[in-house]
Amino acid sequence: MKKRLLVMLLLLCLLLTALTATVGAAYTGEAGLLDCTLDGRTFHFSINGRYHCEHNHTTAVLYDLNHKLLSVKAKKSGDTVVSIAEWKPGDTILAEVEIPNFNCSSCKEEGLPCGTMNKTINATIEFTGDDFCHRWRSSNNPLTARKNHIRGEATNDYIDFNLYCYDTSLYQLRRHDAGEPTCEEDGYDAVWYRCPLCGKTFSDDKGTTEITVEKKLGHDFDANGDCKRCGRKAEAKLSNSGTYYATAAEAIDAAAGTGEAVIIVSYAADKTDPIILNKIVDLTVNNGVTVPEIRLDTLSGTNTGASMNINNYGTVNLFSSVTAAQQSYPRIFIYNHSGIGKITVSNAQDIQIFNDANQTISEINIPQTDTPICRRAKSGSSSPAPG
Repeated sequence: MKKRLLVMLLLLCLLLTALTATVGAAYTGEAGLLDCTLDGRTFHFSINGRYHCEHNHTTAVLYDLNHKLLSVKAKKSGDTVVSIAEWKPGDTILAEVEIPNFNCSSCKEEGLPCGTMNKTINATIEFTGDDFCHRWRSSNNPLTARKNHIRGEATNDYIDFNLYCYDTSLYQLRRHDAGEPTCEEDGYDAVWYRCPLCGKTFSDDKGTTEITVEKKLGHDFDANGDCKRCGRKAEAKLSNSGTYYATAAEAIDAAAGTGEAVIIVSYAADKTDPIILNKIVDLTVNNGVTVPEIRLDTLSGTNTGASMNINNYGTVNLFSSVTAAQQSYPRIFIYNHSGIGKITVSNAQDIQIFNDANQTISEINIPQTDTPICRRAKSGSSSPAPG
């Protein structure tokens, strides 16, 4: 009895081990199944199709293990091919497949030409679908595409392909509770969902039923930068008009091309997001304000101006730049009237740094140029030095 029980337990352990291996196995393209990772999630692409020969026979494709889905990518306007993670509405989806030694199964039995072609199909199939970011593409609504002339241009045969993204969409919809609109949130009378990529809103988590939500109210700031409705402090204001904005990004967008400077008047202590400079604007960090990072990014939109002035009267932990931003900016003047933790850029950039007496910049990492400039400014200076 004990021996029989031990054998049963051993068989059970072997079965559980096999199940674990099956569940954990990654799809690598065989039989048209391929795993992809996006935003920390792994999901499964699947492709299959049916071949239609000129004799009105059909044959399933991309079901055998040696039929492969090699990759899934995105194609932008101008035919630039990028990772599927960079797909945006308006782009197409490219699925690269390999189908070796292909024949029409029915015609093979009848001895017809398309049954003996033994053709290896290496093709990139192009799919369209602007809702690909949020809509589940399962068995009842795949993306579809057709490849014509399999045996040659003179043959009226084709394969209809179906592309699926199982159990999820490319981006997960974000859930919102029912409620009235607030300063920062749209409102709806039931639970609703929004696509983080295209911004469309839905009543279901699979992105099938689109709805219209009530737009957020926006902040109503008083003369001190406090919202009259919710009490939130504005993050920035414009130097001439005095208009307050909830975020530095909104103020930078508003100031571009107007001659207005952006003044950072507050920054939440628990906020770690950098202030992104992607417009040519002057920027000032007020006394008592701590900013974790000011980052030069690639310029966007229409920008004018021969220089940028950055004045720090508070604390800036890091001033940095992305690689793509290099050489796209005019001359940059940094005036430190308080404390900067670190200034670092990845490529040569025309930056002049002025540091008030008794103030600190802990570290400067800028690639060497022929005429590096780092000067001690007179206390209170906030203008470029002559020349």
